[in-house]
Amino acid sequence: MQEHTGMDIGVISDWFEYRPINRKAREGLDAAARSRLDFVGVEWSTLPDGTKTGQEVKMLDYACGPGAMTRIYGPYVSEVKAIDLEPAMVERYNKNKTTWDVAPGFVSSAIVGNLLSNPVTIEDRMYEAFDLITVGAALHHFPSAVEAVTRLAQLLRPGGVLLIQDLYSNREEKGTSVVGDRRKPHYFHEDEMKQTMEAGGLVDFRMEVYPQIFELELPNGDVRKIECFIARAAQPKD
Repeated sequence: MQEHTGMDIGVISDWFEYRPINRKAREGLDAAARSRLDFVGVEWSTLPDGTKTGQEVKMLDYACGPGAMTRIYGPYVSEVKAIDLEPAMVERYNKNKTTWDVAPGFVSSAIVGNLLSNPVTIEDRMYEAFDLITVGAALHHFPSAVEAVTRLAQLLRPGGVLLIQDLYSNREEKGTSVVGDRRKPHYFHEDEMKQTMEAGGLVDFRMEVYPQIFELELPNGDVRKIECFIARAAQPKD
């Protein structure tokens, strides 16, 4: 895989969102996630049939990118907040949010920020006590998955769920590969995800690997076959 150095992060995001092969993969991932709403283990505000439960569900879409996780889960919660480190991603999220099947006012505008830095760049009580925190296709970008999960777990209310969707490998490889000074994406396996979630203080870990093989067209024109998974764990209730 050639690295796409020098390319604007927003241009890269648009490539992965809108190229025909990538759009098909995105739609497949959306469908796979939506078919597993019960897997998440959250009492949704709105059920798939449109029934309102009266349940308040506060969601954080962290490292939100253009908004994939909000697009999937936003219709079933009562409030969404979103954060990304990259201004270009925040711009795309805020542009896209009017196109999602989410009631107006339920989704706040995304903001630029970093909850994993020390000190954090956001100090606001609105960004804590979440019922659901999602991280979609981003955990493999973080310098330390354990540190990221530990920090995000602290922002969950008791019983709240951290949900990860990312790249899967059945090979037990630790760490990221290095080519020159560029890090290649890390592919997680189940034991590693379980250890990562438990190291962050979370319990009731579950993980499913999507049965589909997805194809992604990279900016250099290569087409790569990937497997993806969804994993969840919860903050202890007491």
